Amino acid sequence: MLRQVCGSGQSGNIYVSTNLTNWITANTGGGESHTGVCYGNGLYVAVGAYNGVFTSGDALHWIQKTCAPPASAGKIAYGTGFCFGTGLMSVDGTNWSGVTLPTT
Repeated sequence: MLRQVCGSGQSGNIYVSTNLTNWITANTGGGESHTGVCYGNGLYVAVGAYNGVFTSGDALHWIQKTCAPPASAGKIAYGTGFCFGTGLMSVDGTNWSGVTLPTT
């Protein structure tokens, strides 16, 4: 079942709904401030500060992923089989790598 997901911006909380009216709180298990959430290829991804990349198959149970090199992401999007975040990239949503952005 596809769920609507919204990051809270505090304490690892994620708000989840199936109808956009009733919401429950799930938690990623980290103290991250989530600033971006996306869904693609059967996987929810939440990102935030301090190397916070979390994935979930159901938006209720989350697993923290590591990123090498460590990177913080403010936003995230899914497109053409890739997940992109500010300073992050993944081809499968499970393995993440930092991306060096140009300075100008």
